[in-house]
This record gives sequence, structure tokens and C-alpha cells, in this order.
Amino acid sequence: MLLKRHYDPESLAAGAPRITHFSVGHTGTTPDQNFADDFVEGGQAAGWAVIEGDTLTITTDAEPLVYTINRRPGYFCKSSGEPIPMSDRAWLKFRLGSDSSESRPLALAWLAANGKAETDYDITTQYHTVIDAALHEKYRAVRTEAGMTVAAHTLEG
Repeated sequence: MLLKRHYDPESLAAGAPRITHFSVGHTGTTPDQNFADDFVEGGQAAGWAVIEGDTLTITTDAEPLVYTINRRPGYFCKSSGEPIPMSDRAWLKFRLGSDSSESRPLALAWLAANGKAETDYDITTQYHTVIDAALHEKYRAVRTEAGMTVAAHTLEG
């Protein structure tokens, strides 16, 4: 994926750059995209990213990029894909300081209560998403004969 950041001019002048939206270079070679939780949370705070239900929308200077969220940040069961319930405090302690002293016992208790092995969990700090098929087709990346990655629509015409 290739996005170009656009900043609010007043925020630049004040020395505190604030992203307002993006220009889309391309959406990558596959429709799958992972976004770091701090990127998404920063976008929500700035207003250029919105999560509604299982949809993440990113504002661009053209049409918004719309993604289906397949997995949110947190603990999950590897064998079933289920999210493992976690307290906000335990998640934040892990997320902000890599301290699993509260979150790991909660995960292990959930696994035991659900008849799962202690090793049957994973942790992600990413939003695992898939872009809308029509948007990906429009903005997908391709490799040229010279080995460069470019947006497919730039080669048409």
C-alpha cells in the first residue's frame, strides 16, 4: 500500500503536523492490509479514520478506502479464531509496556475454561483487514517489467 499524507497547513506552521487525509498511490498487490493499532487510533482522533462495526474507512482526496476488519488488536484463540476477552487495564498494560502479567493469566484462564491448550493463543496489535474488492481493483499495485511497483490504473490508457 502506498498512501501520501496531507497535512493541515496551520498545524505545520505551528510545528505540530496533523494529517487531514491521504492520496492513494496504490492499495498493494493483494486486498489484505494490516494497520497498526496506533495508526488507526491516531486516525480516529484526527478524523481521517472511522470504525463502524466491522468496517474501517480511511479518508482520501478521492473516494474513501473501505476495509472489512477481520481481526482487531487483542488476544485470540489460534484454533478457533475467537477473540479472548481481556480487561481494558490488562490490554493497555500489555499494549503500552509489553507487560503481560495481567493479560496472560486472563488468556490462560479463558483457554482452560474452553478446553483449549495453553499455547493456543496469539496476540496482535494490528487491525487485519481486506479492502473492498472494487476499490482494490481500481487502485491495486502491479509490478512493471523494470521491477517497479506502480498503481495499475497508471498504466492504462
